[in-house]
Amino acid sequence: QLARAVGESEADPFPDFVTRSPALIIELRELARLAQYDVPVLITGPTGTGKSRLARSVHQRSRRARGPFVHLNCSAVPEALLESELFGSEDGAFTGARGRKIGKFEAAKGGTLFLDELDTMPISGQVKLLVALQERAVSRLGSNELIKLDLRLIAATNTDPQRAIAAGRLREDLYFRLAGALIHLPPLNERPEDVPPLAQHILAATVARYGLRPMRLSARALEQLCAYSWSGNVRELEHVLDRAALLAGDDGVIQSLRLSQGAAAEPRRLTVGRQEFLTAWTQHKGVVSAVAAALGVTKRSVF
Repeated sequence: QLARAVGESEADPFPDFVTRSPALIIELRELARLAQYDVPVLITGPTGTGKSRLARSVHQRSRRARGPFVHLNCSAVPEALLESELFGSEDGAFTGARGRKIGKFEAAKGGTLFLDELDTMPISGQVKLLVALQERAVSRLGSNELIKLDLRLIAATNTDPQRAIAAGRLREDLYFRLAGALIHLPPLNERPEDVPPLAQHILAATVARYGLRPMRLSARALEQLCAYSWSGNVRELEHVLDRAALLAGDDGVIQSLRLSQGAAAEPRRLTVGRQEFLTAWTQHKGVVSAVAAALGVTKRSVF
């Protein structure tokens, strides 16, 4: 689930994205400007932060919006079938190959191909992917016919690309080929200011999806949301609110939430006064971790 950037119109480039994080808004503005071009995009961030939804939003904002959006989760494809899945195959190209199979590259013609969990793709597959991108053409298994590529490529990984490269799970040359535009979606516990507006956005979507009466959160429920650590990120927040909305009373007010035990944290502050910040900064000599602890906010919020 993504959040919608609030504020001036240029800070609202993707209709499904809700965020009040200044740093993330800046990245989204830049990505929105690049979305109209066929620049490859690499999205990083933990599971549940909304990478696939952002990929679709980039597609919808691009000049290829009327074309197909083809999603392939690399971790779900066995290595033996990867080449066929990507490039397609002809009848009899390998044992069990019956009839012509259209690969994901060919299926995405005129649109966008989204490769999720890229670092789980075997190195042998990454080599073939790199060659295809360099040549701008592919061939189905069992055929010598070249199929010219006409698509936009977006990839995503839930691990740090540099760590994946160092561990030998991601080819560095493929990384540079794909990172024409690079954006990182931080975990939800690093942007607590997004929890209240996200909750309202998700509740509105839940109400529309199930045909419920308008819903709102009580002050207690909102405090619970802001105190929770959200290890499952926005996806977990969505599941929690869906359940709460469906079980809410006839008054449409969600009084409290059922959250996993042991996952709560001290409530994080969403605003800090200017003088209070300057005082803490001076007292702790600009040490970010110390300033954040003194103010009760995340380190990311100090920047």
